[in-house]
Amino acid sequence: MTDVLGIDIGTTSVKVVVVSEDNGEPKIFGSKNLCHNANLTSSDNVSHFEQNPTKILTALKECLRLLKEEIGTRITTINTISICGQMHGCVLWNSDDQTSVENDGIYYPCSNLITWQDQRCDSEFILSLPVPEKCVPVSTGFGCATMFWLRKNSPEILSKYNCAGTIMDYVIASLCKLRKPIMSTQNAMSWGYYNFIDRKWNLKILKKNDFPVNFLPDIVNPGNIVGKSQIDWCDIPAGIDITVGLGDMQCSVLSCDPDSSTGVFNLGTAAQLSTILPIQSGIEHYSLKYSATVPSSSICVPYFGDFCLWTSASLNGGAVFEKFASMMHRWTVQFVPSLTMSDVYEKLIDIDSDAEPATSMTINPTIYGERHDPNKQASVHNISPEDDSISTVSYKLAFGIIRNVFDMFNSGMEERHVKMKTLLAHGTAFEKNALFRKALKQISGVECKFDVVLDGAYGVTRCKKYT
Repeated sequence: MTDVLGIDIGTTSVKVVVVSEDNGEPKIFGSKNLCHNANLTSSDNVSHFEQNPTKILTALKECLRLLKEEIGTRITTINTISICGQMHGCVLWNSDDQTSVENDGIYYPCSNLITWQDQRCDSEFILSLPVPEKCVPVSTGFGCATMFWLRKNSPEILSKYNCAGTIMDYVIASLCKLRKPIMSTQNAMSWGYYNFIDRKWNLKILKKNDFPVNFLPDIVNPGNIVGKSQIDWCDIPAGIDITVGLGDMQCSVLSCDPDSSTGVFNLGTAAQLSTILPIQSGIEHYSLKYSATVPSSSICVPYFGDFCLWTSASLNGGAVFEKFASMMHRWTVQFVPSLTMSDVYEKLIDIDSDAEPATSMTINPTIYGERHDPNKQASVHNISPEDDSISTVSYKLAFGIIRNVFDMFNSGMEERHVKMKTLLAHGTAFEKNALFRKALKQISGVECKFDVVLDGAYGVTRCKKYT
């Protein structure tokens, strides 16, 4: 019997799940999740997005306590721990400080977590950085960009520590008492300055530009065991194998185990569309036409085994429709004060699902810009006198949101000859808004399945099968 503890340390919550592999078939024995409320706010630095690691670890500890209540002594039979979570972010810690460990005497002293949402590296700063080799363009919120910024603007912070990594790498290094952090190819790619082909940091470029390379983790493939837990942890005994930290996006996709003809569309606050390709496609992408100086609307990132993931991640997902609903609510309560936000939202989506407005109006929904084009703005085209109904605008907005993700995804995909036959759709926006479901079916032109659950905490428990 093999019991694996899967952990997903997200931007807003943590989740734990125990998966048993009795008779070769995975079965979930227990699962808990909690919001960690770890965001830190500062009126002086509104562009800084940081989280308090102690709050994250406290929520994780409570999740494990609740999990023990659910599964009892079975928690002592766990023999592997696998952790995924929010990518790109950077936390610093001191692995030489063995006496001043924090949080129940387990974790190394550390800095705040600077998250993937961080905006301190403005456009001017990003343009001042060296061009990476065979890697995605560097953006604000990427670990290496953050380290460059700290070296220039807050060197006193770097002087306190000797290691850096994602929040997952920090937890793993503390549990295993690693003196040097270890990072997966997935998270290394999310940090920037990682050579996709050679699977190494761009050390020559980084050293030439005075980057503190001694902080960088060693890189290994997903699924590799990086150490054993050195202490009892929340009633889980010491000596447990711990695998390298992974990306939540890849583990969410892995949780539904799609093949190369299946795409995965996740629609929540933002939106992501991904499909699996042979690793050779990624090598060709970064060898031939790719330019690390020209931002791309879709990127190729490490997945598992001999595969990579082609993905587009839009900042304009369900949050755009929510913004529209909020605007309508603010308008209508001027006339009917008793109307609630729920009343307005239900009216916006309460239309004949088989009816399509006879109009050529289109809505480009990019009110939040995109990572590859931060200054991109929303727009409405081909407005006619008949385009004044709520149903028409709601319909076209939902379609515009889905269309934008496909346009981003298809950029550069022509040469890949990818033909998706099925789409696995997941997310709260699909669940509550039939317009999004209709849009996905019509725009994709393939079979769409909407009863899919993407679960990073479950997906990370499946990673060892690729080693």
